[in-house]
Amino acid sequence: MFKYLYPNNEKKCVINVLGATLKPGVAGYITAQGRTYPYDASGFVFTDSLVYGSGKAFLGRPWRSYVRVIFYNTDLTDVVVPQGWDSWHFGGHVSQMTFAEIGC
Repeated sequence: MFKYLYPNNEKKCVINVLGATLKPGVAGYITAQGRTYPYDASGFVFTDSLVYGSGKAFLGRPWRSYVRVIFYNTDLTDVVVPQGWDSWHFGGHVSQMTFAEIGC
């Protein structure tokens, strides 16, 4: 579905969260994507993948003020924090961010 839109489409990834290496109570980040301009076609799409491991992690956070990360048809285990995403230092730019979990 997304493979024609974004060059960074990863299929059948197995992402092992190593959150146990962080301080207790600290959640890590699986992705940090950033785009400079709103019309940049870049982004991350994870399709038919698995996210598992130890500790806790956000699915992603922005690296710049424009961001696009999609998890599609992916098994997200309980290592993913309930809120899923973090706006990090770009809270005022939430309307410029695309974070999605589709069919997960």
